[in-house]
Amino acid sequence: MTTSIDLSQLSAPDVVDELSFTVIRDAMLADLAVRDPNLSNLPTSDPSYKVLEVAAYRELLLRQRVNDASVAVMLAYATGSDLDNLGALPWMNTPRLVVDPGDENAIPPIEPTYETNDDYRARLQLALEGFSTAGPEGAYLFHAKSASGLVKDVSATRLKENSTATGGAVNALDDTGQAWPVDERVDWKIEITAGTGAGQVRTVGANTATQLTPTVDWVTAPDATSVYELSLGGSVVITVLSTVGDGTPDAALLTVVNDALSELDIRPLTDNVSVQAPTITNYSVTAELTVYPGPDSETVRAASEAAVTLYAEEQHKLGRDITLAGLTGALMVVGVMDLNLVLPAANIVNDKTQVSYVNVITVTVAGVDE
Repeated sequence: MTTSIDLSQLSAPDVVDELSFTVIRDAMLADLAVRDPNLSNLPTSDPSYKVLEVAAYRELLLRQRVNDASVAVMLAYATGSDLDNLGALPWMNTPRLVVDPGDENAIPPIEPTYETNDDYRARLQLALEGFSTAGPEGAYLFHAKSASGLVKDVSATRLKENSTATGGAVNALDDTGQAWPVDERVDWKIEITAGTGAGQVRTVGANTATQLTPTVDWVTAPDATSVYELSLGGSVVITVLSTVGDGTPDAALLTVVNDALSELDIRPLTDNVSVQAPTITNYSVTAELTVYPGPDSETVRAASEAAVTLYAEEQHKLGRDITLAGLTGALMVVGVMDLNLVLPAANIVNDKTQVSYVNVITVTVAGVDE
């Protein structure tokens, strides 16, 4: 599937040459010496040498133009109007979204703000999914992201619950930590994913507040080690992350996405779709640096803070974890000898309906290596 490819991780295409003015010039000088041995080992002040320098520079510009033209037609590298033209191709047919319409009547006029190259590229990667109704996951993602320029990220998941049983029998699974409405889990699929009875799948025929009764008895009765998942067939939960603030979408944005997915030619009639805001975990980053001796430790501190800020921004997506290793790697810029990461104290793990947002980043210089 195209959606599984991270375009930012692709290696540079072979069509792009590594260019060097010196290499081109020296090749021209060598070619000239072959054609006329009297013109070998020219001093840099010789007119012929200067002419070849001009020619080498012009060839460098021409080769760079070829490089630029080559990547301009590649989704992974195109930017600006080149990327807009890719979006206009018949099999894409996906224009760049307007995030803020601006105000042409303001003094001075405020230009419209469009989605960034990275966001637009990610949506174009899903464009072919849009030829399908929003049954496949990729199609739901494309149509939801295309609903508004204020949509930063989207996930499509099943309506499901995960827990661990507290007991059971061949005709029941007990979970005393639940408070299900009576018979509201009827027709849900229940799968034991780990522990006793793992691999068994049944349909719920009845339920109380704390007990599920399968329509067909278990071969192996579940017990307190049985990890299970409940899911409802035909259910689709769309989680929307906004570009504004910590990412919490307002009611208007959720309505826009819901309306876009409710069109008869978009959503399969058998799907029950709900649109929701993500669960947001706020966190702080506090780090104490030990830097190498140098003229300006503040420059190192500022670079470290900027790097970890960029990391936090990149991880502000649904399902992205905030890891101590990732934060440490971002903070360890050139000039940092060691660091003490005070906060967060542990990894923050998110599923596809969750996101982390950094409130405060505090990076200080605690000492200088001697």
